[in-house]
Amino acid sequence: MKKRFTIVLGDEVTAEHNLSFSNWLKATHPRVGWWHRVANVWLLVDLGGGLTARSLRDGAMKSFPGVNCLVLEFSADGASTWSGFGPNEGLLDWFTWIKQNWQ
Repeated sequence: MKKRFTIVLGDEVTAEHNLSFSNWLKATHPRVGWWHRVANVWLLVDLGGGLTARSLRDGAMKSFPGVNCLVLEFSADGASTWSGFGPNEGLLDWFTWIKQNWQ
């Protein structure tokens, strides 16, 4: 089943991080299409449906160490989920609003 993903990253991303992530995608998921034309945003399409928000988050954490990350997953059947890494409390909290309003 086709899945689409959006990855949003924090501000600390370097060209080396992006190269590491694109190399990881090519090596581990060669049939996944991706678009990266906006800084710190990646769009991906997995026609086979094997990827998950969690597996992409884990791969992103290796390529973007210490960088906050949010992965949104959209399936062809209308289901959606998400996974992230970053601050989860206080004024910089990335996730409370999503937990309360996104699903």
